[in-house]
Amino acid sequence: MSTRNFFIVLAVLGGAFFLYGWMKQNPEAVPDFIPAALVPGKSEALGEAMAYSDANYPYEALGPGQKPPVFTSRIRQAFGPDGEPLSEIPPGYFYVTERSSVQTRHGVIAIVPGDTVKLLDRRKDGRLRVTNDLADFLVKESQVTRDVQVARMAEQQDWARRYRIARR
Repeated sequence: MSTRNFFIVLAVLGGAFFLYGWMKQNPEAVPDFIPAALVPGKSEALGEAMAYSDANYPYEALGPGQKPPVFTSRIRQAFGPDGEPLSEIPPGYFYVTERSSVQTRHGVIAIVPGDTVKLLDRRKDGRLRVTNDLADFLVKESQVTRDVQVARMAEQQDWARRYRIARR
């Protein structure tokens, strides 16, 4: 290792040590994008709020006086030339109704209910090859729709399942 590389490594380690000490003294000042598990003192403060397993923001974790999140669709209403709302997305595009994922060299990419995908081709086995401009996916026809209302219902059901607010 050259002298220059040694000093670079030493500077990085010194900066990390300083940052760790600062985070330990000021856990409330650490930005939210840094995971709580990396902040000394902050992860212990979360206590049982981190005990849940499958939901990102469970209803049970809400504090007193907090209201549960409200569903807002990401699907925008399209209008025809006459100003009337369209009930279907234009040909060649679909809304996702069931989650699908694909492994890429950069990691896993998923499409979730409510996402818009573009049709690339139809396979002989009945599956569709679609893209979200980040990756290509092979989906069954039952996993996509052109109907706006069906897509919104699928999106809302997925949202409710993820946030455990669905009424049983």
